[in-house]
Amino acid sequence: MKLVEMKLGVVRLPADIEIPLYLIREGLKAQKLFNDLSSVGFDDSRFYTDFGDAVLKTTGFTELTDELKAWYLDLLEKYTENLEEDNDGYTRVAFQVYMEILMERRKRKR
Repeated sequence: MKLVEMKLGVVRLPADIEIPLYLIREGLKAQKLFNDLSSVGFDDSRFYTDFGDAVLKTTGFTELTDELKAWYLDLLEKYTENLEEDNDGYTRVAFQVYMEILMERRKRKR
Protein backbone atom coordinates (compact mmCIF):
# COMPACT_ATOMS: atom_id res chain seq x y z
CA MET A 1 0.00 0.00 0.00
CA LYS A 2 1.09 3.53 -0.67
CA LEU A 3 1.03 6.26 1.88
CA VAL A 4 -0.31 9.64 0.87
CA GLU A 5 0.72 12.67 2.88
CA MET A 6 -1.89 15.40 3.17
CA LYS A 7 -2.47 18.21 5.64
CA LEU A 8 -4.23 15.71 7.89
CA GLY A 9 -1.10 13.59 8.08
CA VAL A 10 -0.27 10.27 6.53
CA VAL A 11 -3.23 8.26 5.31
CA ARG A 12 -3.03 4.59 4.36
CA LEU A 13 -4.98 3.93 1.17
CA PRO A 14 -6.76 0.62 0.61
CA ALA A 15 -5.33 -1.20 -2.39
CA ASP A 16 -8.67 -1.18 -4.24
CA ILE A 17 -8.74 2.63 -4.48
CA GLU A 18 -5.05 3.19 -5.17
CA ILE A 19 -5.31 2.46 -8.91
CA PRO A 20 -8.45 4.54 -9.56
CA LEU A 21 -6.97 7.48 -7.65
CA TYR A 22 -3.76 7.27 -9.68
CA LEU A 23 -5.71 7.11 -12.96
CA ILE A 24 -7.94 10.02 -11.94
CA ARG A 25 -4.92 12.12 -10.94
CA GLU A 26 -3.20 11.42 -14.26
CA GLY A 27 -6.45 12.20 -16.09
CA LEU A 28 -6.66 15.55 -14.27
CA LYS A 29 -3.09 16.36 -15.26
CA ALA A 30 -3.79 15.49 -18.91
CA GLN A 31 -7.02 17.51 -18.92
CA LYS A 32 -5.24 20.52 -17.41
CA LEU A 33 -2.41 20.29 -19.94
CA PHE A 34 -4.73 20.05 -22.92
CA ASN A 35 -6.96 22.85 -21.63
CA ASP A 36 -3.88 25.07 -21.35
CA LEU A 37 -2.65 24.07 -24.81
CA SER A 38 -6.09 24.75 -26.26
CA SER A 39 -6.17 28.20 -24.65
CA VAL A 40 -3.06 29.21 -26.61
CA GLY A 41 -4.34 27.82 -29.89
CA PHE A 42 -2.97 24.28 -30.12
CA ASP A 43 -5.28 21.57 -31.42
CA ASP A 44 -4.94 18.84 -28.86
CA SER A 45 -7.57 16.32 -29.82
CA ARG A 46 -5.27 13.85 -31.60
CA PHE A 47 -2.96 13.43 -28.61
CA TYR A 48 -5.45 13.36 -25.74
CA THR A 49 -5.02 10.39 -23.40
CA ASP A 50 -8.37 9.20 -22.10
CA PHE A 51 -8.27 7.28 -18.82
CA GLY A 52 -12.06 7.42 -18.49
CA ASP A 53 -12.85 3.81 -19.34
CA ALA A 54 -10.17 2.52 -16.97
CA VAL A 55 -11.31 4.83 -14.17
CA LEU A 56 -14.95 3.87 -14.54
CA LYS A 57 -14.16 0.14 -14.72
CA THR A 58 -11.90 0.23 -11.65
CA THR A 59 -14.56 2.10 -9.67
CA GLY A 60 -17.17 -0.57 -10.27
CA PHE A 61 -19.09 0.45 -13.37
CA THR A 62 -19.79 -2.55 -15.58
CA GLU A 63 -21.66 -0.90 -18.46
CA LEU A 64 -19.88 2.10 -19.99
CA THR A 65 -22.50 4.04 -21.90
CA ASP A 66 -21.78 7.15 -23.93
CA GLU A 67 -23.81 9.15 -21.40
CA LEU A 68 -21.68 7.85 -18.52
CA LYS A 69 -18.45 8.65 -20.37
CA ALA A 70 -19.72 12.17 -21.12
CA TRP A 71 -20.62 12.59 -17.44
CA TYR A 72 -17.08 11.59 -16.45
CA LEU A 73 -15.49 14.01 -18.92
CA ASP A 74 -17.73 16.82 -17.63
CA LEU A 75 -16.70 15.92 -14.08
CA LEU A 76 -13.00 16.15 -15.01
CA GLU A 77 -13.59 19.46 -16.74
CA LYS A 78 -15.40 20.84 -13.68
CA TYR A 79 -12.54 19.93 -11.35
CA THR A 80 -9.75 21.04 -13.68
CA GLU A 81 -10.96 24.63 -13.93
CA ASN A 82 -9.60 25.74 -10.56
CA LEU A 83 -6.97 23.07 -10.02
CA GLU A 84 -3.85 23.93 -8.04
CA GLU A 85 -0.81 22.79 -9.97
CA ASP A 86 1.04 20.87 -7.29
CA ASN A 87 1.10 17.22 -6.32
CA ASP A 88 -1.03 17.71 -3.20
CA GLY A 89 -3.60 19.67 -5.19
CA TYR A 90 -3.92 16.91 -7.78
CA THR A 91 -4.17 14.22 -5.11
CA ARG A 92 -6.79 16.13 -3.12
CA VAL A 93 -8.91 16.79 -6.19
CA ALA A 94 -8.50 13.19 -7.42
CA PHE A 95 -9.98 12.01 -4.13
CA GLN A 96 -12.92 14.41 -4.53
CA VAL A 97 -13.52 13.14 -8.07
CA TYR A 98 -13.30 9.56 -6.80
CA MET A 99 -15.96 10.25 -4.17
CA GLU A 100 -18.27 11.81 -6.78
CA ILE A 101 -17.82 8.75 -9.00
CA LEU A 102 -18.79 6.47 -6.12
CA MET A 103 -21.87 8.57 -5.38
CA GLU A 104 -22.87 8.45 -9.06
CA ARG A 105 -22.40 4.67 -9.13
CA ARG A 106 -24.59 4.30 -6.04
CA LYS A 107 -27.23 6.60 -7.58
CA ARG A 108 -27.30 4.61 -10.84
CA LYS A 109 -27.72 1.28 -9.03
CA ARG A 110 -31.02 2.40 -7.50
